[in-house]
Amino acid sequence: MRKIFALLVILSLSGLAFSMPQRAIAADLPQASDYEMPPMPEVQFDFVPFYVWIPGMNGDLGVFGTKAKIDITPIDILKNVKSFLEVLDGIYFGSGHLQYGDLGFMYDVTYMEVSSTQKIGNNFLTGALDVGFGLTLGTLLGTYKLYDTEESRIDVLAGVRIWDVKLNVQLALGPIQGGGKEGDTWVDPVVGFKGRHNLTESTYLTGWAMVGGFGAGSDIMYDVFGGVGYEINDMFSAIGGMRASYADYKGKDGFLWDVTMYGPIIGASVKF
Repeated sequence: MRKIFALLVILSLSGLAFSMPQRAIAADLPQASDYEMPPMPEVQFDFVPFYVWIPGMNGDLGVFGTKAKIDITPIDILKNVKSFLEVLDGIYFGSGHLQYGDLGFMYDVTYMEVSSTQKIGNNFLTGALDVGFGLTLGTLLGTYKLYDTEESRIDVLAGVRIWDVKLNVQLALGPIQGGGKEGDTWVDPVVGFKGRHNLTESTYLTGWAMVGGFGAGSDIMYDVFGGVGYEINDMFSAIGGMRASYADYKGKDGFLWDVTMYGPIIGASVKF
């Protein structure tokens, strides 16, 4: 009996010794309920599928040594809308911004095809010149949210702008004949800022400022936009403002694009 009793005591003490550390270890181990998964960054896509830009043009353009001075204001275009539409072969403007947390991607597309600017009013071009052009701009930018409050937000931008320009400049001034057709494509590095400031629950200021080129493509280029938006609801907003875009580029065979495009913008944005 003594041996059996001693054996039972030893087994009891061994079980107690084994169970106490296990309970202590289990108590010290973090439980699943102690962990909280960090929230996933919000994904938001805000884009303008199509906007209207009425770009006046001022500057110099040329091919093969023949240079044309162009000076057409947005008012000139509006006064001669019928004539402008007759020579307008194609047009598209659109932009968008995809946001994932602090990082994002922004794009802007500009496309215009004009067969001749000679018919747009009178005395817009110096000399007897017939100028047609095709212009495609693709701006691709990475964005980073630099500042963000309930009232204001600022993003820094960095990326490229791809230019594709085709010119048809014909000079006919008495016995003087010149010009021709030529095109060029180039890429400009671009940096800048994009911002928004809420004025009320529904209205806000918005805009961007970009600069680039730096001799890599254009000697210098810039693009600025400022406008006012109105949130119709959580998904749709109406936007209106002014935009100006400039580039000074000199290419091969006397190709020249030293032009400022400027004028009013109206559009509607869709947010998901």
